[in-house]
Amino acid sequence: MTNSTKTTFHLFWIISLVSITCSCQNDKGKKPDFVIEKKLVAEKVPIKEVFSPEFMTKTDDFLLISSSRSDTMIYTYATPSLEHKSHTGVKGGGPDDFSPLPGFCESNSNSNVYIWGYTPHTIRKFSLNSEGQLVFEKEFLLKKNEEFNNMYIINDSLFLYYLMEELCIKKYDLIREHPIDELRMEKENHRSSWFFSNRGNFIANDSTIVFSYLFKKQIDIYDLNTMELKTVITDNKKYPKPIVGNFKNTIQHYTHIVAGKDFFYAVYHGVAGYSDTDTDVIEVYDYNGNAIKKYTFDSRDTFPYLFEADESRGYIYGYNPKQEDYLLKIPLE
Repeated sequence: MTNSTKTTFHLFWIISLVSITCSCQNDKGKKPDFVIEKKLVAEKVPIKEVFSPEFMTKTDDFLLISSSRSDTMIYTYATPSLEHKSHTGVKGGGPDDFSPLPGFCESNSNSNVYIWGYTPHTIRKFSLNSEGQLVFEKEFLLKKNEEFNNMYIINDSLFLYYLMEELCIKKYDLIREHPIDELRMEKENHRSSWFFSNRGNFIANDSTIVFSYLFKKQIDIYDLNTMELKTVITDNKKYPKPIVGNFKNTIQHYTHIVAGKDFFYAVYHGVAGYSDTDTDVIEVYDYNGNAIKKYTFDSRDTFPYLFEADESRGYIYGYNPKQEDYLLKIPLE
């Protein structure tokens, strides 16, 4: 083989390798291109309860809201009417009191609700009767007390949670009571964990983990069993990295994410800080990463910063702190 032939072959091999690498990356990449965009109008449903909602979850027939700063800490509302049905739970040292605060574990069960917080080491499973009252079913033991965030329970056997300080999603076997696997994001060496470039939130269902980034316009979709990356949703644009210690001038991208049965709902902010002129949007995707719809709103005053999606009835139920005397009921069609 001549030197000229060797050079040509070498260049061809490099180009082919680059092409294969790019092709593999492109197979996982999807752009957030939305064909359908719809403006949603919220109906304000008056409530008499005085609370400061922190978490929200739903079953087939009820919406549940937790508020650790209220005398009563869990409130139940019928769906889709949002009629108040019951309330329960107080902070204290009794066996049925909340020691820290109540936190909901999302699940693939439509009839049960899972609550962490009666003790730091337990999760309780409840059904709900026709009046929306909690009926105890089972208790799960957690051998280690950690800063649980974004909690999910799959098939009464798998517990997933997020350690924000570590940028780590963990899988825990509830039956054998031991950890199974974890997914760690790369983090910087500085101590300001809120400004880690890979900070975000995750959701899960019985086959998929979805991670949305706070400081990137990017959503990653992983296989639940293998923890392998399947899809990356990104516009492939470069954005400024977070400015450590400078909240006001740091751009925030995906600030919240909610799991539905068929779709997930990602709140996109896209600017630095918060002001009354900002109007966030809700991006809707299927679990393969295909862009389905984009929902816009008239103003921040009626945007549901805390919400659950009721896909079977076609509603979003939410709360906005500027509307403290109301819950928001938002038809999707």
